[in-house]
Amino acid sequence: MRIFEPHAHMYCRLTDDYERMALCGITAIQEPAFWLGTERTHPESFYDYFEHITVFERKRAEKYGIRHYQSIGVNPKDAENLEVTLPTVKGMRRFFDRPSVVGVGEIGLNNNTPNEMIGLEAQLDLAMELKLPALVHTPHVDKRK
Repeated sequence: MRIFEPHAHMYCRLTDDYERMALCGITAIQEPAFWLGTERTHPESFYDYFEHITVFERKRAEKYGIRHYQSIGVNPKDAENLEVTLPTVKGMRRFFDRPSVVGVGEIGLNNNTPNEMIGLEAQLDLAMELKLPALVHTPHVDKRK
């Protein structure tokens, strides 16, 4: 049986995990951008991360016969600082030319703040312009709002 894993954050996983995935029948994965645990303070920090998941992780997965696809975006936990978020959204366009980048994401809301909404709207506009799907993260708090 061949299996597609639609949401795998491999950046923080061991190479052993690729081996185990392959043994279980996973032949393709999609890695959405995620929050690394600390605030990024410059768009270049995002670009280094996008470079990593679109080049290094793709090669690492291929060693185990797994096709690696990515979604690129500013995660909701990173979106509060618009001085970083908005320039990042403009500058990340170059990554969508890569054949393995299949969507905008993981985007959405975390704390339902006005700044998060501005970042989300900018990324949804980009997804619509590029005619790509968006992987949306729902908030951890106050989901009904």
